[in-house]
Amino acid sequence: PPPAAGSGVVPASVARRVEAWFASGGTGVLHLDHLCKKTDVHQLRYVLARARDADPPVQMAYLQGALPLQGPLFRALLDWISQGHLWALNLGELNLSRAQLEALHSTVAQARITHLFYECALAGVWKEALKDAIRANRAKHGRWRLSRDHAQNHVIMEVTKCWFNPTSHLVNKLFVERNTQGWPAGAERAQCERCRKWRRLPRGCPRWPHEFECGDAFWDAQASCDTAEDVGARPGAEDAAGAPGPGDRLVAELGP
Repeated sequence: PPPAAGSGVVPASVARRVEAWFASGGTGVLHLDHLCKKTDVHQLRYVLARARDADPPVQMAYLQGALPLQGPLFRALLDWISQGHLWALNLGELNLSRAQLEALHSTVAQARITHLFYECALAGVWKEALKDAIRANRAKHGRWRLSRDHAQNHVIMEVTKCWFNPTSHLVNKLFVERNTQGWPAGAERAQCERCRKWRRLPRGCPRWPHEFECGDAFWDAQASCDTAEDVGARPGAEDAAGAPGPGDRLVAELGP
């Protein structure tokens, strides 16, 4: 178990700093350097124990140089990753063994880590395997994508120093562009920033001025992220059934 706050093992000043940070509510991004002496196994164990129960949860952890993670606290690190709240992690300056790299890869592949940094002489083939795992994990959740959730966007913008940072993803670059410039004039469809489904824009819409979400489709009472994508709305798709979409004008020619 972790040492008690203010015990002789963990200095009272460190415990107060750690507790104040976890009580602040701004626990999305953990910078270990700001909280404790990261090479001290007792202080690090104390921070990891608090991080596992953080509310709101820690999403990004800068753990570079925390040497006990490559020794007695390696299992605690894997347990934290397995918990599922972390999606970004910096493990720079650690020197894990081949067996530890294998365990790290297995844990990451089953967890929700989408952004990572780890570099050492032994990484070798594991570097590419870890990269493959985090790429696959990006389909598990969208917490790394910019959206109208400003608090989450703040977390995303603080995730740097990874092999590939969230702000470098094309989907996030396009969000920033649409947030400031909207969809181009004459666009007939728009893609939801949350569920990635395409929706038809109403006929006569001169220009959609900002990013789009399914809930914005006031012309279609059925549109939501839970409903199927509009038929033929995906770029390049043909409306095989010729079904009219929201806002289409129907013209019927009556016989004599």
